[in-house]
Amino acid sequence: MHTLIVTTQSSVHGSLGDVLREAFAGVVVHGQTNLEDALDYVRRTARMDLVLVDLALPGCKGLEALTYLRDKLPPCRIVVFAGLDARAQILCALRADAAGYLPSGCARNIMIAALRLVAAGGVYLPPEVLPRQVRVPVSARQREVLRLLLKKYSNRRIAAELAISPRTVRQHTHALFDAFGISSRAQLLATLRTSSTR
Repeated sequence: MHTLIVTTQSSVHGSLGDVLREAFAGVVVHGQTNLEDALDYVRRTARMDLVLVDLALPGCKGLEALTYLRDKLPPCRIVVFAGLDARAQILCALRADAAGYLPSGCARNIMIAALRLVAAGGVYLPPEVLPRQVRVPVSARQREVLRLLLKKYSNRRIAAELAISPRTVRQHTHALFDAFGISSRAQLLATLRTSSTR
């Protein structure tokens, strides 16, 4: 498994590299300090499975680092990490096709579990993005469905994206409604918008 960490902070590169080596046996960890060099490196590399990108790269604002890599890189899983854990930014990153978001202060065991989930094709949705009134645990698959609901995908499109049936999508959607204590997509999106401003 080939991974790339994009950050100017050598200490962060070292700590994330250690997390990746603990999470995956035989992982190869590469590092770059800016977007252009990261893109050039990936172009010269035969494969890249997972990219971890710092949102605080020089010359980048907001989600620019994520959107740049998402637009330029071949299909691969991208996880962002940032000093901010604001729900609004996390939701925006997920809408921009991040496969996960690691806020600062994330515990090592959580990071390992999150990266393993992403590598397996899942999406890591940090607890900060979920409203405080969530009643029951939300499964990894339900979090994937939630990410696509946030992008306003139809059930059919979600089914195609996740290679599941529309009926299964409906089941996951209704499970999310139960977890959030609501009864419609509109209420779900409104709830998340409200929680992102807290």
